[in-house]
Amino acid sequence: MLRYYLDEHLPQALAEQLRARGLDAVMTAEAGNANQRLPDESQLAFAAREGRVLVTEDQDFTQLNLQFANHRGIIYFPAKLSVGSMVQYLELLALTTEADDIAGQLIYGRW
Repeated sequence: MLRYYLDEHLPQALAEQLRARGLDAVMTAEAGNANQRLPDESQLAFAAREGRVLVTEDQDFTQLNLQFANHRGIIYFPAKLSVGSMVQYLELLALTTEADDIAGQLIYGRW
């Protein structure tokens, strides 16, 4: 099952609702990586080391995907979605996707 690392600009409620559904989700702040001005490359490297798919609304990660293929996956939401919509999308993805299938991939989260 997929394990998620949620970028610092995403709402805490997203992690809480994913966990309430039995999914493994960690916020940047919970990992001790928020408000440190860490470059996006460091965030992606952390997610990769932890075996987590990075979830973000930050378009910069679409370019990082081209530069760093050795990651566990990036899910990019290009449009602002409600927390409920993101939860549904991420839950469905986690239940239907093997971790190895998403590794090194950029997925546009459109719902």
